[in-house]
Amino acid sequence: MAWDPTMIKEGKTIAQRAHIVYSRFKEGDTKDGTKYSLGGLYVRKVVSYVSKKALKEILSVFPDSLVYDNDGRRVGIDYGRVTPEKCGVTREHMIPVNEAFQYMNRLFSAGRLTEDTIKAFMPKLHIALITREENSRLSAAHYSRKMPKGWWDSPALNPLERYRAAGLGDDIWVMDFLNDDMSPRWQEA
Repeated sequence: MAWDPTMIKEGKTIAQRAHIVYSRFKEGDTKDGTKYSLGGLYVRKVVSYVSKKALKEILSVFPDSLVYDNDGRRVGIDYGRVTPEKCGVTREHMIPVNEAFQYMNRLFSAGRLTEDTIKAFMPKLHIALITREENSRLSAAHYSRKMPKGWWDSPALNPLERYRAAGLGDDIWVMDFLNDDMSPRWQEA
């Protein structure tokens, strides 16, 4: 398939929009945890992937940072109320940014980068809060900036595979923030 300039421009626009949404926790976002919309992709700064050790550290410094759903269940940490550096935890993208862009480039090269494919990929882009020791284990296993080999070819594209490959298993996560299938309990309305 030949790409005309209009298609390339549309693909770049979609990729730029995805990048802006993906880097939603960087400079310029609101501090009160409110959601905002960017091209129909909704964002709220609730972090559901929090290690048990990190939660203990966070709550010792920021006791009012828990987020609850309408049923009163704990579903995550309000990132707008937490400064990771002050409580000894590390914020990191569960799918490293360079890996996400490689995936988008693959879709673009195959002519499949559309608003729908980006919306399907967006729920997999999570932030995790882990301890510095857990982050060191990721680095020691050479997974600090990459996903396990063959990960992109798997149909599930599970962001937890990197932690499993580094020997951090599913038991490190605060389970009341997650559903039985390890997806975040908190969902954007």
